[in-house]
Amino acid sequence: MTGLRVAIALAFGAALGAANAAAQTPDGQALYRQSCRACHGAMGKPSSQMVAKFKNIPIISDPAFLQARSDDSLVASISNGGKNMKPFKGKLSREEIVAIVRYFRGLAPPKTP
Repeated sequence: MTGLRVAIALAFGAALGAANAAAQTPDGQALYRQSCRACHGAMGKPSSQMVAKFKNIPIISDPAFLQARSDDSLVASISNGGKNMKPFKGKLSREEIVAIVRYFRGLAPPKTP
């Protein structure tokens, strides 16, 4: 009977640990909406007004744009900002920035074979 109790306790502990890990994973979509959408658009394509204001603003849902950049370079760009982009270092954690990169990598249309 004791072995069964230990097994149940271990299973319960593992389930709680997995739930806590999931709860702590930043929501890339929510963070993107809060921090990026105003300039880069809801689906990673800036509005014509933003393109007129910032000539070189990237279309971050463009597969060619994403393919040409590593996750580390995208994290660095978001963290450090650029000519027309404010830096998010100190405003967002590295984990939050990584979650944003994962989210907008998913905005690109799937590659066709």
